[in-house]
Amino acid sequence: MGHEPKSPSRTGLKQVQITLSNALDQSEKRLIDCGPSSSVRQAVVDAGMAPSSQFDVFSSVGEVVTDQPASKVEGETLYVGPARIAGGSVQYLSMNRILELRVDFPSLLPVHEMIHNGQVDMFTLKVPEQKGYTKNGFFHLAIHCPNPANQLPAAYVLNMDDVQGSRYITRGGTTGARYDFSSKKLPGTNKDAWWVCNGNYGPTYMAISNDIVSRLSGFINHIISVLNS
Repeated sequence: MGHEPKSPSRTGLKQVQITLSNALDQSEKRLIDCGPSSSVRQAVVDAGMAPSSQFDVFSSVGEVVTDQPASKVEGETLYVGPARIAGGSVQYLSMNRILELRVDFPSLLPVHEMIHNGQVDMFTLKVPEQKGYTKNGFFHLAIHCPNPANQLPAAYVLNMDDVQGSRYITRGGTTGARYDFSSKKLPGTNKDAWWVCNGNYGPTYMAISNDIVSRLSGFINHIISVLNS
């Protein structure tokens, strides 16, 4: 006997399957069936996975899919987390916010050529290295974040001549991964880019907080962990 077909919904349309997970704790996942025309938001509510506060649902690359029909994301794993920053909020990194980030990362400096109308699109910092992967005990990074409210930043290693090993540094713009937002050249330059592979961190990044500094701080700490793993 062959496999039995998926049960139809009461409307006669074939159900679709999506996998739901908590964006901040991705260890637990639940496969659910829902109508193809149901919104992703309604599917989350019907599954009993909606938090008590406002929420959004994110794809594996951090794209908001809350109001899309379930048919558009069939077979995907989606992540439920706090609602994305509202449109009226400041959605870029300003010089004042740079000063807040420097509290936890004192070596952080804005790249002045990448400041446009008060918006800092890239900054540099030195982060500790703990496993003998560099000659001088640190990675010198550039963080490119032109749209930190809605897109995962990209981290690039600037001191590759000092690097003696690390599994997660690769040439920018070459992996083809859905979460790879890197470019082949270091933004604003003609230099080859060496990207730190951040893995599927997009949903967690979007769910950390509605605050830009909190998100970027979480991203930097994630990159430090990746480089030292």
